[in-house]
Amino acid sequence: MKIADKLKKIREEKGYSQEAMAHNIGVSYVTYHNMEHGKIDIRFSVLEKCAEALEVPLLELLPEHYTDETGSQFHESPPNK
Repeated sequence: MKIADKLKKIREEKGYSQEAMAHNIGVSYVTYHNMEHGKIDIRFSVLEKCAEALEVPLLELLPEHYTDETGSQFHESPPNK
């Protein structure tokens, strides 16, 4: 699932409006709307603010296989059985 899709899904599950999220992370409504619709790239620092506002771990917002600018890969841990 894409970051934009995860943002929208979790925001809606938490009952927050786009306006409230924009205010909580310090961006305009238009910017947040564009983030959720995948129209702009999201800075890592803004994504961290989103995770904090949504009260979820940052990794929950990242794609399952995320590669940072250094080429390091992050993988979600498989659930314990």
